[in-house]
Amino acid sequence: MPQLSTGLVIAGAYADKLRRVLFAQLRDKIKAGELTNQLVAQKAGELNRLLFKWTVSINWVISVLN
Repeated sequence: MPQLSTGLVIAGAYADKLRRVLFAQLRDKIKAGELTNQLVAQKAGELNRLLFKWTVSINWVISVLN
C-alpha cells in the first residue's frame, strides 16, 4: 500500500502542504490523463475539511475530559 508522508508541518500550513504532496504523488496519473488537476484539488479540499473537523472534535473531547 502506498504511504503518504508530508514530514513536519506547522499547523496553519497543513492544507497547502497536503495539496502539494497529493499533486506530487499523483503527477504521473495526471500526466497520463487518468486524473484531472481539478479532481485532485477538489479531493484535497475535501480531505482538508475532514481533517480540520476531526481535529476540532478531538480537541473538544480532550478539553471536556480535562
